Amino acid sequence: MRWKGRWITIPWLLFFLAVAFPVSAQRSLSDIPFFASGSQAYRRGDFATAAAEFQRAWSVLGSQADAFDRSVVASRLIESLYQNGDGRTAVVWYRGIADMALSREAQKWVALSMLKAGYFEESIAFLETLTVEAGPDELRWISLLKAHAYFRFGNAEQAHEIVRSDSLVPANPEEAFFFAGVAYEAKEWE
Repeated sequence: MRWKGRWITIPWLLFFLAVAFPVSAQRSLSDIPFFASGSQAYRRGDFATAAAEFQRAWSVLGSQADAFDRSVVASRLIESLYQNGDGRTAVVWYRGIADMALSREAQKWVALSMLKAGYFEESIAFLETLTVEAGPDELRWISLLKAHAYFRFGNAEQAHEIVRSDSLVPANPEEAFFFAGVAYEAKEWE
């Protein structure tokens, strides 16, 4: 059986598909002026401006944005706040998005912000969660930050135990000085 009027049905079918499955333009981070200006300020070392611009970019992105884009903006914002000397704001801001998956780089900035802000117990707990999934390269900085957190929390013995058990070797004079201070405070001078 031949179906008459097939040429009329095809436009209706296309119209139905267009209405049912609209094609929306994918918005990228480069399309957001605040992200671009925040990135420029970040490269110049103007972290106060960068943090303000990344916060604006975050509001423009909204909760419907791609998870990767949100992670990039969150990472840049946390790092900018930390670099600007505002560890407390970085930690408060992180707490608002703690359920979001962040890159390892962003997690490192969160841990540094916690240390800078004086949240030693919270940073220790946060770093413990990172240790579970850490690769060999990540274990070094996680162990160093845990040792710093314990040391600044007043537990030099635990800091010394981390340094010894993780077989950390100082990579620069600052680390050598820190290790010596930990050993001295733990009364484990060798």
